[in-house]
Amino acid sequence: MKPETTANPKLRLRGEARSVWLDTLTADQQRAFEVLIDLITAATLDLPGEEEWRSDPTFDRGLDERSTSRVLLLGGGRGSGKTTVASTLQKALTSAGTLYEHEPKDETPEHHLKTAVDHLRSKVIVLEPLSLEETPSETNVLAALLARIEQLLFPNLTYEDTPSTAGGQRQHAAVLELLRLQTDVAIAWSGNLSERKGELDPDNYAMEELRVERVRLQLRKRFSTVLRRTARDSLDHPTKPVLFLLIVDDADVNPGKLMDLLERLR
Repeated sequence: MKPETTANPKLRLRGEARSVWLDTLTADQQRAFEVLIDLITAATLDLPGEEEWRSDPTFDRGLDERSTSRVLLLGGGRGSGKTTVASTLQKALTSAGTLYEHEPKDETPEHHLKTAVDHLRSKVIVLEPLSLEETPSETNVLAALLARIEQLLFPNLTYEDTPSTAGGQRQHAAVLELLRLQTDVAIAWSGNLSERKGELDPDNYAMEELRVERVRLQLRKRFSTVLRRTARDSLDHPTKPVLFLLIVDDADVNPGKLMDLLERLR
């Protein structure tokens, strides 16, 4: 005998946001997905050529005419499907499977979109998404970004052992440089120099303050250089330039951390 229930059969629990087939998105969500793909494609057009990619960047963002903002904002009310679109974008750029529940016909807009996504996969490295709702207020957002790069590109590397092959040595050097950058990021933005001011004599405090400022002054150039070396020396095709993509979710619930992130990544 089945137990009696008074549950309303029309009521359903709301499912968590997740990736879906492109043809099951709403019209607005599909349009948002298409715009994101177009903008990411435009960003890849500014990537350096293969010869330039093999060398370290000559860096002066203030004078670089190619410099453009690469921050994309996806807006919408709560429950409008922003996370669903972002999750679908992440899966589309990391999985080579089909995007549609019903495969589109050739020469249709859907087919052209699929072709554009396929083309992007070799040019974009998608990092683990960052949820600002779950991020503590004291989190260093640059450190969180670098940790994601390390986790993705060097999941099993042993830092202490020096590899014997030339390729392994380049990868080892790249990850050590990434770790040094992580340390400097922590010094520049997560240090406790102000709390230690009363414990240091004026000369030592001045030296520490100057050291932190030197780290900050060089950080933008080093960040660009280390990301390029890290990607170049850890991928199967080191001559092909790539773009890192970080999806940030729930930015509206933590606007202070969002502004901090935008300031660091601009």
